[in-house]
Amino acid sequence: GGAAKMAECQLGFQVVWATALAEMPARVRLVVRLLRFWRAEQDWEGDSPPDELLEVLAVDYCDRNPSADVWQSVAGCLLAAERLESCHIVLTHCYRVSDVWVPLRRLPRPVVMHPSNPYRELTRTFCWAGLVAKAAQTNQMWWRARPGIKVHWPPERQVEVGRAGTMVSRLPSVGEEIACA
Repeated sequence: GGAAKMAECQLGFQVVWATALAEMPARVRLVVRLLRFWRAEQDWEGDSPPDELLEVLAVDYCDRNPSADVWQSVAGCLLAAERLESCHIVLTHCYRVSDVWVPLRRLPRPVVMHPSNPYRELTRTFCWAGLVAKAAQTNQMWWRARPGIKVHWPPERQVEVGRAGTMVSRLPSVGEEIACA
């Protein structure tokens, strides 16, 4: 039936992403593990952020900042989580931007697309306000403990479209459709 076919498709998306993540550089995989550890240490009121969201934040930050070390990358991911309400992230490691389901292209921010399923947006699957608050709290402690750390967080992110494995990420205006090449 339909439910079995849907479960089969979802499993396929998970396998594709797990394979892509396993082929990422060791630094990216370590940042993902540290973000999962950070999540496990928090006292969540309600649902915690899904693995895929933390993975997308890690891959997006590491793609944009290849020279950042692990701690800079974790701090950058937490800063992205703190500013989640302004994020618009689509990774193109497993599909093209043009594959994104058209109604999802028109969603207001935040938009963080599933890394392998172009029909699923991640910020609408849990209450992301808790993530923003926890990340802000952690960032305040982080900056006091490590005052010399430099984290790259540009106010505008440029769009790269075309090559497989590149990141597409920017801050569009509210209601703007994702430009597809």
